[in-house]
Amino acid sequence: MVVRLDPADVEEQVRQAEAALEAARARVPQALAAVDLASDTAQHQVEHAQAAVQAARAQAASAEAQVAAAASQRTRAEADLRRAQELFAQGAVPAQQVDAARAAADAARAQHEAAQAQWRAAREQMLAAEAALRLAQAARRQVDIRQRDVEQARAAVRQAEAALQLARLQLQHTVVRAPLSGVVVERRADPGEYAAPGAPLLVVADTSTVWVNLAVSETQIGSVRAGQAARVTVDALPGRVFAGRVESRSPAADPRTRTFLVKVRVPNPDGALRPGMFARGRITVRSRRDAPAVPEEALRYEGPRAYVFVVESGRAFRRSVALGLSSGGWVEVRGLEPGTRVVVSGQTLLRDGDPVTVSR
Repeated sequence: MVVRLDPADVEEQVRQAEAALEAARARVPQALAAVDLASDTAQHQVEHAQAAVQAARAQAASAEAQVAAAASQRTRAEADLRRAQELFAQGAVPAQQVDAARAAADAARAQHEAAQAQWRAAREQMLAAEAALRLAQAARRQVDIRQRDVEQARAAVRQAEAALQLARLQLQHTVVRAPLSGVVVERRADPGEYAAPGAPLLVVADTSTVWVNLAVSETQIGSVRAGQAARVTVDALPGRVFAGRVESRSPAADPRTRTFLVKVRVPNPDGALRPGMFARGRITVRSRRDAPAVPEEALRYEGPRAYVFVVESGRAFRRSVALGLSSGGWVEVRGLEPGTRVVVSGQTLLRDGDPVTVSR
C-alpha cells in the first residue's frame, strides 16, 4: 500500500448496503410464508367448496326425483278422481267414494307442489355452491401473485448483494497499491488534497534493475551494439563498479550536444543505484585475448605517431608502437613483445639510450 484515501463516505455506503441486503433477505421468508398461507387457505376453501357442490348437486338430484314421483302420483290421483266422478254420475258409486278420490287428488297435488318447491330450493343451493367454488378457485390463483412476490423479493436480494459488492469494491479502491515492488521516487499529491480520478499520486520505480543513459559521441556510436558489456560508476558510490549491458541506442543525435543516447541495463539487487544519480560508463565494443597492452601513461606522442620507452640492460630505448583497443587505463599496442618493460613516468626528460633505474 502506498496511499490510503479517506474511506469515511465509502464505509458509510458499505454499511447502508449491508443494511439494505439484510432487509431484502428478511422479506424473502415473509413472502414465502405468505405463499404457504395463501396456498393452504385456498386449497382448503376449494376442497370445502367442491364438497359443498357435490352435496348440493346430490340434493338437487334427489329433489328432482321426488318431483317426478310426486308428479306421477298426482297424475294417478287426478285420473282416479275423474273416473270416480264419471261412475257417480252413472250412479255406480256412492258420493263418499268421490269425496275420497277428491281428497286423494288434493293431497297428491299438494305433495307435488311441495316437491317442486324443495327442488327449486335445492337448485338454488347448488348454484350458490358452484358460485362459491368458482370464488375459491379464483382465490387459489392469488397464490401465483404471492409467488411472484417471492421472486421479486429474491431479485431484490440479488440487487442488494450487487450493490454491497460494488460498495466493498469501492472501499478496496480507497487503498492504492503499487503495481510493482520498488521505491517511491516522486510524490505528486500531498495529504489532504483532493484526488482527481485518473490523476497520478506517486511515481514508483522498480530499482532491482536500472537503466543508465549514457551520452556517446557521434564518432563512437557506430561501434555500439545492443548486448555489449558495460561498466558503470557513480560519483555517489566511489569505488563501486556496476556491470551491465547495452539495451538500446537512440536512432538520432541530440541536436544540442550532437551525442547519441545509449541505454544500459544494470542489475541493482541491493538498491544502491537510485533514479537521478549521475553516472559514467564504459562500453566494451571489441575485445581481444592475449593482446600486448601498456598503461596509458606509458604512451608518448610525436604528432600522430605513438611511442614508448622500453627498458633493456638498464637503459631506455624509444620504440614506435601502433595503438589498438583501450579499456580501463590500458591500451593495446603492436610492435612490442609480451613481457617487455616500459617506462611509465618521467618520459618527458628521457632521450633514447639514457640509463634508467627500475623501481618496484
